[in-house]
Amino acid sequence: MSSILSAVDTAEEAAKKAYLANINALMVFTTKDGLNSGTYDFTRANTSMYIIHLPFRYQFDPFAPDLNAFVIGGVGYSETRLTNDVNTSTPLSGDIALSATNMLRTYTGGIGGGLRYRPGLGFELLGGLEAIYSRVGIAARDNNGAGETVGDFFEESYNANISYRVFMALEYRQTWHRYKPYATLTYDLYETKSAISTKQLSKFTTQTSVTSFSIGGETAPLADYHGMYLTLEGYLRGSYLGGDITSVTHFDGYGTLGGVAYWYVGEAMKYIERFFLEVSTIQADGLRGYNIGLGFTLDY
Repeated sequence: MSSILSAVDTAEEAAKKAYLANINALMVFTTKDGLNSGTYDFTRANTSMYIIHLPFRYQFDPFAPDLNAFVIGGVGYSETRLTNDVNTSTPLSGDIALSATNMLRTYTGGIGGGLRYRPGLGFELLGGLEAIYSRVGIAARDNNGAGETVGDFFEESYNANISYRVFMALEYRQTWHRYKPYATLTYDLYETKSAISTKQLSKFTTQTSVTSFSIGGETAPLADYHGMYLTLEGYLRGSYLGGDITSVTHFDGYGTLGGVAYWYVGEAMKYIERFFLEVSTIQADGLRGYNIGLGFTLDY
């Protein structure tokens, strides 16, 4: 997600923008429930991103009426390719412009927790904090030549970061003739502290927020087999971006349309309530994204 530049960046500036974009996007463009893989093309920024993410959540028994704690976490990996023009210099030619591709590989691991409150009438309110550790490697390669490295910006192979995610959600769910409509309002705030140990780049802090509103519903059972049954879910979500990410994406909102197939296993499998397959698409003026998720929901 490079910015669309009015002037040609230096290689170091382009690398820093790629780094900033990668950290923000990796935190934002992931699904929440199961193993998922997504591909995102930022069409106005000459950038593509691939993400694979495995989250988890565990709910504890209530310790007070309508109030319980939970833990969350996950691991992930992403690859980001960003192409733009950069300035460099040689002893003979002085400053010259070239086309370079920044390649970033990122590994993440997170752990956190929060509280969920159910006041009744179908409403749920939850909030919490997650700490996410990430390691990023980045290098720029010359597209005009034979692909030789323009700069390997880290003295070590990877650079470490720590991100803090504060999240809140208000959910409304009901059951009507075995159909389950819902609406959710969520807010996520990410702050990343980067201890970049490079020759040219300095450390920085970046902050990004995401506010989303979703509506959707799950059908009544459509097919059954020996106590197991199939349902389908559809949802539509609008998301608003704030903070540093907007300076590198050049949009502040996007829409998500998705569908999920659930296979409830009943008593056939201990501790597992259902398996699911989720497919979604993300669209904005400057973004095309697709995500496939696969996983299961624990029953404890």
